[in-house]
Amino acid sequence: MIKNIEKILRNAKNKQLCGPKTLTLRESEFELSGENEDTVYQYSAVQRTATDDKHYYIFVDEFSAVIVPFSAFENDAQKQEFYNKVTANIADEALKC
Repeated sequence: MIKNIEKILRNAKNKQLCGPKTLTLRESEFELSGENEDTVYQYSAVQRTATDDKHYYIFVDEFSAVIVPFSAFENDAQKQEFYNKVTANIADEALKC
């Protein structure tokens, strides 16, 4: 997965798609905004999550994920609170990584 993401990021046509974004958490939804993007997702849309050593991957459909770097969090407590909020509606524990 990481190699594929790095390949996508190197492609100049994907800079708008994969560039820096701002993720805003709200009570029942989160908003992803940035260059040419302003998308609101309900927490119930989160199908699964994944992690590597530096990122959360929040899958909002079969092929699309919001990538959140761990560097976005001030501390582990904030990182855990974020994880708990985005995974609250995932019933199958195996889909929470």
